[in-house]
Parts: sequence; C-alpha cells; structure tokens
Amino acid sequence: MFGLIACVLAAGGADGALSPADLTCELLKDPLGIDVLRPRLAWRLVAADPATRGLKQTAYRILVASDLRTLSKGKGNLWDTGKVLSDTNWQIPYKGQSLTSRLTCFWKVKCWDQDGNESDWSKPAKWTVGLLETSDWGAKWIGYETNLRPTPVVATYEKPHADWVQDRPAPIFRRTFSAKPGLKSAVASVCGVGLYELRLNGKKVGDHELDPPFTRYDKRCLYSTFDVTKQIKQGENALGMLIGNGWFDVNENEEWNFLNAHWRAKPRFILNLHLTYADGTSENVVSDGTWKAVHGPVLRDAIRNGEVFDAREEPAGWDKPGFDDAKWQSVEVVDGPKGALRSLSMPAIKTMQTLKPVKIAEPKPGQYVLDFGQNIAGRCVLGVKAKPGTEITIRYGERLAPDGTLDMRLMLFGVFAGPFQTEKYTASGKGLESWHSRFTYSGFRYVQVSGLPAKPTQKTLVAQVLHTAFEDTGTFECSNPLLNDIVRITRWAYKGNYVGIPTDCPHREKNGWTGDAHVISETAQFLFENTAAYEKWINDFKDEQPPAGDFPGIIPNPGWGYGIGPAWDSAYIIIPWNIYLYRGDKRILEEHYEGMKRFVDCLAGRAKDYIVEYGLPDWLPPKTGTPTPITSTGYFYCDAKTLAKIALLLGHKDDAARYSELANNIQKAFVKSFLKADGKVGEGSQAAQACALFFGLVSPTDSQKVAAALAANVEANDGHLDVGFHGNRWLFSALSDAGHHDLAYRIATQTTFPSIGNMLKQGATTIWEDWYANNSLNHVAFGCVVGWYYTHLAGIQIDPDQPGFKHFTVRPRPAGDLKWVKASTMTPCGKVAVEWRLTGKTFTLKVTVPPNATSTVWVPCDDALSVAESGRTAASAQGVRFIGMKDGSAQFEVGSGSYKFRARR
Repeated sequence: MFGLIACVLAAGGADGALSPADLTCELLKDPLGIDVLRPRLAWRLVAADPATRGLKQTAYRILVASDLRTLSKGKGNLWDTGKVLSDTNWQIPYKGQSLTSRLTCFWKVKCWDQDGNESDWSKPAKWTVGLLETSDWGAKWIGYETNLRPTPVVATYEKPHADWVQDRPAPIFRRTFSAKPGLKSAVASVCGVGLYELRLNGKKVGDHELDPPFTRYDKRCLYSTFDVTKQIKQGENALGMLIGNGWFDVNENEEWNFLNAHWRAKPRFILNLHLTYADGTSENVVSDGTWKAVHGPVLRDAIRNGEVFDAREEPAGWDKPGFDDAKWQSVEVVDGPKGALRSLSMPAIKTMQTLKPVKIAEPKPGQYVLDFGQNIAGRCVLGVKAKPGTEITIRYGERLAPDGTLDMRLMLFGVFAGPFQTEKYTASGKGLESWHSRFTYSGFRYVQVSGLPAKPTQKTLVAQVLHTAFEDTGTFECSNPLLNDIVRITRWAYKGNYVGIPTDCPHREKNGWTGDAHVISETAQFLFENTAAYEKWINDFKDEQPPAGDFPGIIPNPGWGYGIGPAWDSAYIIIPWNIYLYRGDKRILEEHYEGMKRFVDCLAGRAKDYIVEYGLPDWLPPKTGTPTPITSTGYFYCDAKTLAKIALLLGHKDDAARYSELANNIQKAFVKSFLKADGKVGEGSQAAQACALFFGLVSPTDSQKVAAALAANVEANDGHLDVGFHGNRWLFSALSDAGHHDLAYRIATQTTFPSIGNMLKQGATTIWEDWYANNSLNHVAFGCVVGWYYTHLAGIQIDPDQPGFKHFTVRPRPAGDLKWVKASTMTPCGKVAVEWRLTGKTFTLKVTVPPNATSTVWVPCDDALSVAESGRTAASAQGVRFIGMKDGSAQFEVGSGSYKFRARR
C-alpha cells in the first residue's frame, strides 16, 4: 500500500507548499489550565493552491517558548524539535522542558511538503499550564452550613411529586481584595461542586454554564481556568460566588438513588486567583476562612425539579466593591470531595443559540404556552416588569395536552418528589428584570408560564440552547428531503443529549446511559468534533470500574444499575476504538487498555460456554424482541475481537493471541447455539440477523443465507424495520454490505409506522426514544442511521490500517430514487468532501482529499474506459492511478486534491 501511495504522489507532483493552520493543544484552541504533562499538539494542513494534487507533509518543526518575544525570534526555549522527518500532523506529544504550574506556552509550527518546499511559520498559538500540585492551590475548600443535610421525602409512584424535598437556600459568598498598579495578568482557577457561578466586580466570569460537568466526585472533580485580567481594576475588587446543588447534592427523591450517592454532601468550592505584576511580583487571592456568606435569592435548586428564585432576597451590589457585608456570616472551612482536582480539558457547556417563540397561546385565562418550534436542552430567559412579590411560574415540557396546556405525564418516570422542570421567579419590582436559572436545565419545546402581569411577547421569554460547546464539522444533504430532515433532527437530538456528558434524555433522567452513547458515536465522528468530551467521559468509566471489571448502565453513577449487560457496557471498548479509527490517536487506548482487559475478562468469567446470557436486550423494537443471549454474545464477540486488535496495536502480542482465540471461541459458540440451517439466527428477528452479519459472526457462505432471511423478514414487514436501537445500528450496514442496498434505502425512506419518517410526519424535531412516542421525544440513539448515510450513500469509509483518514475509501452507492448526495466531514488531515450526481446514465463524482491523505475512489460504471477525470481519461489524469474493476465500479487511487470523475453506468 505504501508503495502505491508513493506512486500516486509522484504522479501528482506539487506546485505549491503547505501551510499549517488550526493549531490545537489537547484538541482545544488556546486552552487554559491544561494539566497534562505531555499535551498533544496538532495542526491541519492548508494548500497554498487548492488545485495542487498530491500534497503531503514530509517534515515539521515545532517551537515552544515561554514568551511571545522569544517565539517571534524563531527560538523555542521550552522545546525546539528541529526538523523532524515525519508526515504526522496530529496529536504529537510535547517532549520539551518539564512543565510547571501556571506556565504559559506559546508555540508555532512549520512544515515541508513532498518536494522539499518549506512553509512559513504558522500563526502563534498557546496553552497555559494548570495547577499541577495540590500545594499550588494554597486555598481551602469552603462552604456555608455544610453540616446541614436535607431530609429526603419518601414518595412512591402511587403518590408522586409531593412538595419539594426540604433544603436550605443556595448560599452566596464574597470577599474583597486590592490589586496593585501594574497588573500584568490575573488567572482564576475554580472548582465548585455541585454547580457554581463566579462573579467579579458585578459581572459573571467567563461564558461557562452549569460548570463543572458532572463527574464521580469521590474520584475526580474538574476545575476551570479563566483569564480575568480585564475584569480587575486597580484598587479594591470584589469576588462573588453562587453555588448550587447540581449532581453533587441531588435532593430529589428519584429512581436512580442519587440521594445516597457515594459523594453526597452540601455544596462547597475552592478558588485560587493568581495576580502577576509587571515588576515580577505575584500574589494569590484564595478561598479560605476570611470569606463571608449568606443565604441567597436561590431558594431551591434541584437538577431535575428546577429552581426557585426570589429577586427580593438578592442583596443589591453584593458582588461589587463597597458592599457592606458586616451582617454576613463567616464561612466554614470544610473537607473537599475525595476526588482529585483535574483540569476541565474539554469544551465547557455554553449557551450555543437563542430561540424566540414561534407561537404563543392562552389555553386558560392567565396561563400562556409558548412554542419554540424545536425540542432542545436549555432554559428560558425571563424579561419582565412587575410589582414586588409577583410570582411567575415557568414549566418546561415536550408535549401538549388536548386542551393546549403542558402535558408532563410521560416525562415524570423516575422522579418521585417535588415539581418537575419547574422554575419560580418572584419579582423585585425594580424596573425591567432579567433572569434565568443557573443550577438546572430542562428538555423542552413548550413552556407554560403563569403569573405574568401582561400577555407575553416574543421578548418576554426567549430560550437558550445549552450543550457542550463542540464544533459542527460535518454536512450531509441529498435529493431526498426526508433524509435531510432526519440529519437535522439527529443533530438537534445529539446536542440536546450532550450537556457535559452524553445523556439519554435532557429532561426526566439526564443520565449518562452507556448504550445510547455508543450506538451514536460513529455518526458523531462525522458530524461533530467532540473527541475531548468523549475522552473525559471515558475517564468517568475508569473512575467507575470496580475490580471485578463490569460497569453500571449510567456513568457517572451513584451506585445504581449494575448488571445492565454488554450491550451497554461495551461503550468502554467501542467509543475509544471509534476515536482511534476516526481521529488516529491511540492515547485513549493506551490509557484504558488495562481497564478494557478487566472488562472483557469479566464477561468471559460470566459467560457459559462463551455465551453471555444476562443484560438488557435490543432496546424498544416496535414488535419483535430479540433474546438477550444473542445481542449480549454479539457484543461480547465484538469486544474480544476489538481488544485483540488493540493489544496488537499496542505491542501486546500475547494478549492479542489470547483475545483472538477468545473471539474465535465466541464465534463458534454463537453459530452452534443460534444459527439454523435456513439462515435464521434464533427465531429470526431482524436484530438477531443483523447482529450476526454486522459483527461478522457467521462465515461468508452462511452470511448469504442469514442476509436472505433478514431481507425476507423486512419484506414480510412491508419494507419496514422491526428493531430497537441496537438493531437499528446494525441493520442498514448489514443489508447494504450483503447486497441488499436498495432494501436498506427503502427502509430508511419509509414514512409510515415504524420509521423515523413517521416521527417526522407526527411533528418530531428530535429523534424519539421509541417508535410509538410513548417515552422521551428527545433521544438520539435511533439517529445512528445517519452514519450509514455517510458510509454507504456518500460512501466515506475509514481505513482501519491508516486511521484518522490518512487513507480512506470513497465508495458511493446510488439507491432507489436518490439522484445526488453531498457530504463532508472534517478530519485530522482536513476536510473530506464527496458529491455525486446521477443524471440519466451519467454518473458524476466530485471528491476532495485533504493534504497529507490519500483515497481509494470507487466510480460506479459499466466500463473503466468510460471513466473520465476532469475532462481526461481517468487512467491518464494527473495524480490518478487505475487499480481495477470490482463490484460494478472502477477503482482509482488518488492523492490530495480535488477530482471530478464522470462515467456511464
């Protein structure tokens, strides 16, 4: 393969150099507070002339300096790699001088192309080092009335949603400090658990929301770093802190036992504000016993119940200098959570979009329902003028009752006490008031509000969309509007279900269900750059895994839900493997290899003759269930086979042999136990058949019979699916790869029950949890079909032997009435784009291969001689090499650049 690539690149030549751009450290742009000792540096390559073909990096040089002046002189006093002969541009570990707390590292890179052309230096980038040692904080954990514990309300399904669990109002804290003249920089490091908002001189610090993201607090707590230099003035300054319960002190009585979480205690925080002056001196302002506190205006807050805020209780100017806090109380110096303080090395949760209501109704006098036109995760911002003491109630939901009011019944599962997704605001009466909750978020499309002094307008309540601030990096559209709509609602569902962690739904649970997350993870690789957030969540698995090696169904976890089974637990193998394949970085595999082994060994120990019988099965099919032993054993095989690959990749040859043998034994047991002579697996459900095909559990000969039985089942269901979300992940690829591509497309484009098209016909704006709309209306799992759009309709497929899109395949597969497809995704090498169009019998294919990458392109045609590229016979085109004909397509190997193929078919 490498020789072939070299020939392709030599044939293409190059007229211009490459330039490095989009520099990242630990997958983040100019991150603050990184506490990784060998952070990974990366860049993408941009061609000086986009028309140039065959561009490839052959060498690079990185400079890292402790100040911009040194860097601008072409010196790296922290690290100078010299010219390194390498085509690697992604996740290069820093190997310079040892990093120290609070160090700012400025860096830049240049590269050389295949012809020896040297690029200019990139624009400078930077990262700052966090607090690497506990002693660097110089601070104490502090709280207010932390010895008080809420008294849980015992409730049942028969008597749900009683009054609030009793709790104290959320505390607010303050202290003042003086800044000398000549301030050079000011950096705040802060962790508040459950959730916090830091304020400085009357304004919020940073743009994070619901900070920090949820972790298992007795193992790991995340702190954020903020540059607050511009917010500090010479002389007196004031720090303010609001802190709420979040996931640290869940005071709702609910199904998942967070009331008895390992870590549960009253909220507390730790803070270090480091001031550096131009004369070289520095000082720290820290959390300690000198702070003052009082109960604040947040009277109640609970992550699922909602928030109660009385603006009359907010002391005016409490977070500004000059405020009289003589009547405030001294804080308590307390023990911190048992978890280690680690930097937030992932995108924070932020307000990503603001929506206005598209419709305002009044189903009952004084009760208004606002329709925002889209199911989201977030909150509303209230703007109102009202008399002092006016109480306004805001309730969030995703359905309406026949009378037009909010219908909460199907959202209330598992929450036994208190209101649900309800906010109450009591007005101060001081002019135009603006307010939003700080310590909770809701899943909703509709908002029901009462108590307003006048009929609301589009400005009275606007909705803020909250989610982890990852980038959208993929596009897909085609000639079938239905598929475009499915992509749209899948995007919304993914965003609504990634608020710090991947969740099952943004309303009733907000839990990190592992099965939901892994079935969508490949689709997410095409649509979003969310690797850093996934890496954080996989660390949560590590924190959760007991010595036995298994996992609970939700992570982070309060001690609930073990025994869910490999269809969920396999996220610990599948997500890291997908990250390696699509991002080309094996660090996540190295860091979790031992844990992966414990997990697979646990499954092996619980298996009976290599069959795993426990766990949840395929989740929520419309009609036909699939026995758990089939799905659980399918995942067991997947895990063992994947772990064998990981072991070989990491150089553990003995482990690779052992897990390969385990996978072979599982495969034999699966065939013996479940495969019948007629090709049916078990009783022949669609999920069972697709499981065997997708995971490669049957031989090539048997797979034909298994695929035929699957196709017959689909036909018997009038071209409809009959699977839950695991089966949905397998079904489409299994059919397409077994020669039933048109049938897969037929299923994908159905608009009658059961189908995602049917969800859309019923008004869905996000993917549903089930086909009947009997559960959550904002689950993302069934949206995994969008991954098939990319891999089988657009035809963009990774090469496992050259991960991270160093080499990839483009194999478009027209189907049914589909006339054209346009798709793109951002890769470590740059943007990969595919566009094909079928006009009569003429097939046109445009492919963009980024610098530093190569691709095998399949062009559907009757005859390879009919294929042209950019107006020339393809075989003689620059940078194009003909490989041969296969399965009705001509195969070509190409280097980087843009290509336009045309063929008859």
